[in-house]
Amino acid sequence: MAPDEPATRDAVAVRLALVAEYALYVWGNYLREAELDRLPEWLEPAVLAGERVFVHPHVAMSDDGPLRVDASRSLFVVGDEFVSGRNLSPAVTDDWRVSYLRLVTDGSADDAERVIEELLDEIEEQGASSTATMIRNATRCQSVRS
Repeated sequence: MAPDEPATRDAVAVRLALVAEYALYVWGNYLREAELDRLPEWLEPAVLAGERVFVHPHVAMSDDGPLRVDASRSLFVVGDEFVSGRNLSPAVTDDWRVSYLRLVTDGSADDAERVIEELLDEIEEQGASSTATMIRNATRCQSVRS
């Protein structure tokens, strides 16, 4: 299509590519109650910029190890607004906390499912198989709806 030709629907469709990205978020009262939502490490510039993965021994869902969090794409609450880590200033005031943790994946559905399965296996190993089964079933229902 030449620059001066009018765009037709077919020509535009050829130029567009839809890219789906899958993300996993973790949240819950535990972060806030244990005061893990205000660790100073959340505000390190390399962590907020996405240059380094956030890993802390107490930010975990099992005893098998900490969660690997992409803080740059996690959601923080500043005042009463949600802000992505990438858009959060390291010089933020005292009125902030991380709210929704985005786990590290490659963005594909397969990798998101792999991370979910690993977490559920860890939960089952700790004796909470009914919780893991409930989460697995809910995840499958959500995948079918999407």
